[in-house]
Amino acid sequence: MLSILLILIVLVGALALVKAAGSANRAAEEAGSEMPYLKREHLFNETERLYYKTLSQVVQGGNYSVFVKVPLLDLLELPRSTSNWITHWNRVSSKYMDFVVCDKENFKPLAAIKLDGVSPGNAGDSFLDKVFDHVGLPYLKVQAGDLDDPAEVSRQLGQILNLRTSAAGSESD
Repeated sequence: MLSILLILIVLVGALALVKAAGSANRAAEEAGSEMPYLKREHLFNETERLYYKTLSQVVQGGNYSVFVKVPLLDLLELPRSTSNWITHWNRVSSKYMDFVVCDKENFKPLAAIKLDGVSPGNAGDSFLDKVFDHVGLPYLKVQAGDLDDPAEVSRQLGQILNLRTSAAGSESD
């Protein structure tokens, strides 16, 4: 009788070990399925890359820095005391600007730029027009035809930044 009891204890212990090992393997497999992410090959799509090169050329040598894919919440403040705070936060939490031109010294945002028709979920958003008008930050929607024309990009930025660059021509102070 004692030997049967010992055999039962050993069997129960062995089953517990097998079950624990199986649980560990399942946990490892499940953790792997929780990481389905892949590294993007490039930060920009072709349209964004083209405009970034043109924009960088236009602001080169000036007192400007260009930032890319900036979340809207990095440009706006939403006081916690705001009525319906979560509703207002939800409206902007997943939006971003394709480019933001800032003062090179103090990183003050000077212009927010959206490539019209390029960014999914953001293109043609009249809500952004209202937000940027309300907060007083110039907002530029760039059409596809203006992406690689330094003179046109300079003209558009010049209207809001008083930009003077070699691409804009020889303007004098």
